[in-house]
Amino acid sequence: MSDSPTTEATVLANLVKWSEDCPDWQRDALRRLCTAPELDDTDATELLAICRGDAAGTQIVRQLIT
Repeated sequence: MSDSPTTEATVLANLVKWSEDCPDWQRDALRRLCTAPELDDTDATELLAICRGDAAGTQIVRQLIT
């Protein structure tokens, strides 16, 4: 284990890496939560459409959340 402090950038990079194996709707929800303070009804409707396969999700990438 490293003695260096964990930076926000490191945490975000680890989060993006961890999410690579998550379903599209989870990656999209994670992206939304990292870019906005809370989810609203529109977000819930759009995430439901992704779950149902009616829409494609936007994957979380470091550039979107840094």
